[in-house]
Amino acid sequence: MTKQTEYMRIGVTPDIRVKAQEKADAFKQNPYTWRMFPGRLLGFIGEEATYSWLAQYGEVEWPPSYDRHNYDLFFNGLKIDVKTKERNYTPRPYFEVTVGKEGMGTTQECDIYFGVSVNPKESYNEAWLVGYLHKKEFFDKAVFFAHEGKFSQIPTDRYNVEFSKLRPPHELLPNGQDNLCQ
Repeated sequence: MTKQTEYMRIGVTPDIRVKAQEKADAFKQNPYTWRMFPGRLLGFIGEEATYSWLAQYGEVEWPPSYDRHNYDLFFNGLKIDVKTKERNYTPRPYFEVTVGKEGMGTTQECDIYFGVSVNPKESYNEAWLVGYLHKKEFFDKAVFFAHEGKFSQIPTDRYNVEFSKLRPPHELLPNGQDNLCQ
């Protein structure tokens, strides 16, 4: 699956940062993120970085506003939900992509979960596109973690997949090896 050398480092440009901040300001209360406002900004940075990268290889569209919770981007006929996590380190193979069980998590009408890692120590100036899985493949490979009360370190029930089990980002491209994209 994905090797650490296949992660795509994307510079978070001022344009990406401004667009992400505008979206976060307009969308402060998202019931589907446990971090609330800071998590939304981080999520939008991940989405904008992914959009910027994919736009180099084909047409990328944002979903209609009524479908915003089901997926984040539309590329090559696929609905992509970008899952962004804040990490203090360069991505490692044992880091994970998470899909929450609550809210839209498992019922999202997306085709792909796409993992992004953003480093706050770099002033959010870099995002790493680490890989993706088709929705069914994600849940087949996922490990379930349950929230076990108010003192649990796990904020919500969730499914995690290690970065090493993801498909490399470049396989999502039209000339990549992913059969659904050809």
